[in-house]
Amino acid sequence: EEDEAKADASAQEVPQLDEAKEEAKEEAAAKDEMADAEEKVECDAKESKDGENAEADSWKDWKDDDWKDWKGEDGEAKASSEDKPEEKVEEEAKDEKADGDEKGEGDASAEKNDDAADGDTKDAEMGEGEAAAAEEPSDDQGLPDARRFDLGWEDAAFLLEEDGKRLKVLEQLLDARIRAKDSGIVRLKLAEGAPEKTLARAERLVRCMGSLRSGSDVAVWPLPSAGPMDAAVSVLDVPKDIKGYIRGKDGARLRELYDETGAILAFVVEGEKPEGAEAEEEKKEEPEVLEVGDAVTAKCGRSWEDATVVEAGDLVVKVKWDYDDSEEQLVRANVQKKVEPPPEVEKLMFVGPLRARLESELCVLKLIDKKDPEYVPKLPARAQEETTEDVAFAIEQLQEGKIPKLVGKGGSMRKKVTAVSGCRVEYIGTSAYMVGSAAQRSVVTSLAHALQNSDDSHQIRELPAVLEPLCTKFAVQKDLVADFMAERREKMKDIEDMTKVIVFLQGAPIAPASAPGKASAADKEASGVKKDAKVEVKVKGDWVAGVVLEVDDWGADSDDDDDTDGRTVKVKLGEEGKEVVVPFASVRELLDGEAAEKRRQEDEEQAKLREMRTLLIVGADEESRRQAVLRIAACVEAQKAGTYADGAVPPVGGELPAGVTVQKRAPEEGDGTYLQGEDGAKLMNRAALPTGCVLHQVGEDVYVVGAPEARAMCLQLLKPLMSESPTGTIADEMTEQAVRYFVPNDKKANLTQEVVAKVEAEFKVLIYFDDGASMSGIEDSSRCVVCGGDEGSRTKATEKLKELQEIAPPAESSSWGGGGGDWDDKKDWGDDKKEGGDNSWEKKDDWKKDDKSWDKGGDDKWEKKDDW
Repeated sequence: EEDEAKADASAQEVPQLDEAKEEAKEEAAAKDEMADAEEKVECDAKESKDGENAEADSWKDWKDDDWKDWKGEDGEAKASSEDKPEEKVEEEAKDEKADGDEKGEGDASAEKNDDAADGDTKDAEMGEGEAAAAEEPSDDQGLPDARRFDLGWEDAAFLLEEDGKRLKVLEQLLDARIRAKDSGIVRLKLAEGAPEKTLARAERLVRCMGSLRSGSDVAVWPLPSAGPMDAAVSVLDVPKDIKGYIRGKDGARLRELYDETGAILAFVVEGEKPEGAEAEEEKKEEPEVLEVGDAVTAKCGRSWEDATVVEAGDLVVKVKWDYDDSEEQLVRANVQKKVEPPPEVEKLMFVGPLRARLESELCVLKLIDKKDPEYVPKLPARAQEETTEDVAFAIEQLQEGKIPKLVGKGGSMRKKVTAVSGCRVEYIGTSAYMVGSAAQRSVVTSLAHALQNSDDSHQIRELPAVLEPLCTKFAVQKDLVADFMAERREKMKDIEDMTKVIVFLQGAPIAPASAPGKASAADKEASGVKKDAKVEVKVKGDWVAGVVLEVDDWGADSDDDDDTDGRTVKVKLGEEGKEVVVPFASVRELLDGEAAEKRRQEDEEQAKLREMRTLLIVGADEESRRQAVLRIAACVEAQKAGTYADGAVPPVGGELPAGVTVQKRAPEEGDGTYLQGEDGAKLMNRAALPTGCVLHQVGEDVYVVGAPEARAMCLQLLKPLMSESPTGTIADEMTEQAVRYFVPNDKKANLTQEVVAKVEAEFKVLIYFDDGASMSGIEDSSRCVVCGGDEGSRTKATEKLKELQEIAPPAESSSWGGGGGDWDDKKDWGDDKKEGGDNSWEKKDDWKKDDKSWDKGGDDKWEKKDDW
């Protein structure tokens, strides 16, 4: 029995021992795998730290069997690095280290084969892998010796959007070749002599572009100071509590600014100091200098109290205590100047061409001013870049109380100043902040001077000389000017807003006319105004016949303050025999015959001119000013019918271009639906553009201004736009003025309103779709009509449309409306009435009020932090 029990116990111990051995074996295998993983991590870290040259050398040290038999997606083993050329080994080592995820490779430890059991199979697989690898193209994207880094797949995808347009911007800016993959791997190679002297710096600029996707922070070392850094980078200090407002939700506002100005914006934070980087030079503190009147804190007993400096010396300072106005002498060491602590700021970096950066900085300053009106005026003067480019940042002081006039309703006047000058303009505090060339800034200054010194009707004494080349003069009857200027210039403002011009009213000289020159003895002798001579005398603006009774000459030098030439004339007027004494200048000889007729015509012309007022139309180009003149003529015709009708003689100084007249359009059904408001104005502009005419609405009536044939064509083009579904008969009537072709319905979606509008503006044509295809029995297409303009323009526009219909348009992002700077009117930029930038995005329904993820800095994924 004892033997049987021992045998049973022994039989039970055998499986337990086997289980223990298996567990020990598994633990050992797990430890080996963990050690392999740790060794690989250490290897990767070492490679990343030592750079590209160290990568290949480090990889050679790990050519053991565990790292040689990587497998591809097709299951065939790749060739052993020991059997390949050294260059191929180095190249694959780089690719496998950085692109493991994108190639779909698994963990090396999961793919190791048992050499003892599967040696023959492994050799066969490796042999096949060598042949496959020899045929595989290199994965270096055409830049084998470029710097490569991981940007992150999301940021890389952002750079690749819209056919890689952002990568192309970076390539041009950095003078480099850049390639990015969906996995996040970026290769960067600078051209010889490129502006960026180090690859590390260029890499950071690429990361700044990538950060626009989410508004994440970018780590740099050392943290740069405010101001220009080099030809492509500048930095602005932004109050810390406004950072979220400037950045916007997930970087939305930074992307808006980039789309508008072309400058890349990114908030930067201080990263880790790279190994081997030179230590920053310690700044020597300047000795504090005290002056009389400085506010200080001084030691009073055991405490420090506020005081004012009365006498300042190197060793002894006399102060006046704030708490009791007593004075006391103290040693210099016990007196400290009172300095307000600087506000907490964040660093906002701008990357791009000089003008783009300056305009973007100005936009940010305006945003800061909305939240903190006291911050921007206190900033020190911005240092100017050392450049030969004719563009600069300037500040012009304005008259206090005149800012609203310069801004206008909804910023309308500021936009017009920008359009006329070509200069980016913002008003902050009591100053105009400008970015532009010297000539453009001069135009802004002159416009600001004229606007500040004009009255409510924009009447000025004279136009600044700088604005003369940008001005067209147009005369309007005096009695009609009041209509233009009524209700705070509403009619004139509408014309200005449509044409992007500024209209001033030429006023009479404020100062009295200069006195006539003193007549010489020869002049007096030659004059026909003598006793008993028949003359004409100017009385209340009219010339009246009379006879000279006496010429009184008391001498040219008798009275320097006299406004005559030293002579007066006593005249007997007409049949009444009334006697008057007038200055000699108000008397002229009575003429007869042809001389009298010529004088009469000249008098009539002068009388007409006196009944006219001159409008000074200031615009950036001749076309904008022409458009304004034609619209003013339409308003004149509405007030005084027949002034500009066919065959009418236009008023002196108010002539239109040759052959151009004004026609009132007969009202039609649908006018109230299609021709009202801003949308109606845009519709009429589309119809008028191809013909060179103007369609202008005055009240309920529409006036068309242009040559007769052009006016007829303009009205014809208006018809299809006043219908939801234009009929094909309209286009068929324009046989010689229209091109018609069919667009497949699945491609029609690519011809969006935005795409069509750009083609219309470029070629000055009208484009619309009608029912011509369905009426012809073609159900899978729509008929596109290109009309107006000349034959060449229609042909080119049609070719462009056929090209664009094959391209899916990019997703439309919010637009700032062009160089005029409409970006600050965007409603989705937040409610300015709320305090603090973090609340400005709460109006969005699809953004939760407690979502403040956009206020957190993004993670910087790159480890190498080279010295700036």
